[in-house]
Amino acid sequence: MDQLTAAMLLLVTIMAVPPSHATHFTTRLFAITGIALFSAIFVYLILQQRDRHRIAKKTLIEMERVLGLYDEGLFLVGKALYPQDWQTAWLSDRSVTVYVAVIAALTALVVAAVLVRP
Repeated sequence: MDQLTAAMLLLVTIMAVPPSHATHFTTRLFAITGIALFSAIFVYLILQQRDRHRIAKKTLIEMERVLGLYDEGLFLVGKALYPQDWQTAWLSDRSVTVYVAVIAALTALVVAAVLVRP
């Protein structure tokens, strides 16, 4: 189960299940700390994978350069086999920003749900 699914399930559970009694401050603190740590670990893993992907992508592009795939006329007359913008297009990928923003939003919703509960 990934972090987004777990956070959504936790949020629905917190809001759907009626409280049996007033929740103690310590219980709320542990719940908030747990979801914050859980989310932080997943953000760390996402950032770690992004860094590994960047290293692999740089290595692949260097191999493609050495093979001449970006050189005009080497494989096709008057043009390169790969377009020049492929060497830098991956730098504009914003998916990690979206992932982290969604995790942060879900974490905030779960924390708010824990705090709002009677």
